[in-house]
Amino acid sequence: MKKTIINAAVFTSVFMAATAPVMAENVKISLNDLFANVLTTDEDKAQSTQPDISKKVSPINSIETVNNLAAWQEGNATDPNKILYVTIDPRCPYCKLAYENLRPYIKKGMTVRWISTQALGRSPKAAKLSAAVLRGGPDAHSIMTHTLSHLTNNAPVTQKEQEQMKQSLDYLFASFKENPSVGSPGVPVAYYVNKTGDFKMLKDLSEVSVVKQVVADGNF
Repeated sequence: MKKTIINAAVFTSVFMAATAPVMAENVKISLNDLFANVLTTDEDKAQSTQPDISKKVSPINSIETVNNLAAWQEGNATDPNKILYVTIDPRCPYCKLAYENLRPYIKKGMTVRWISTQALGRSPKAAKLSAAVLRGGPDAHSIMTHTLSHLTNNAPVTQKEQEQMKQSLDYLFASFKENPSVGSPGVPVAYYVNKTGDFKMLKDLSEVSVVKQVVADGNF
């Protein structure tokens, strides 16, 4: 079957249009489906690859491993056991809902580390958005709240940032492989340590009820 080539510049609008019907039904789209059915232009395709899910990132179910991933941190906690880690793709509408759902708790002092990736497909444009969130500040907030008009920090994506985003993407898929009961790979996904000291991994932070469950279960 011949696959349709979609320009990376319009990827987000295409994704939003494609997911609009299922969002109303609260159905999540698998990253595997997106990787299988959405390609970039030839220019971006040359730089776009699926994540290396065979790469060993260990130990998987360890909050210290997650803490070592590059992230934008909101809040002042330094103990990994008291931090909520959320892996996102800045283009993902569900990730933006998770961001919105967590604002009240962050304002009350909760610490969240946003692990920004190119989970919906790697390309130069996607890398720029993801790196902007990793850098934090006004650009990150604007991207996550749909209010971005231009990047205040328009510096090129560095090789280090590319490597950081690749490592986070590798970990994302490795964690789903290690924890199949969580479901198919997708973003947003949360990692944290609960009140009894257990490592937890949970999807669906776009739903307010799930966020409340995480907040009640964690030691934030």
